[in-house]
Amino acid sequence: MRKRHWYGLCLCLLIGRLAHAFGVSQPDENFSFRVTGMALTFTVLFFSSAWLLIAFSTLVSPDPSFSVATG
Repeated sequence: MRKRHWYGLCLCLLIGRLAHAFGVSQPDENFSFRVTGMALTFTVLFFSSAWLLIAFSTLVSPDPSFSVATG
């Protein structure tokens, strides 16, 4: 993943957390800010975890000589 992708994820996470905090801090809780903040946060969590799983799976290749039956 390129550096600009990481910056984009970090920026989305920051905007999401700020929007959620702003929505919660209002006397009349504005649910549109809360929902937007949660959606951005979960989107960042999804994409970063998917990238880590893909990176790990390509980094660790299975040993062809290893068999579950023989251990």
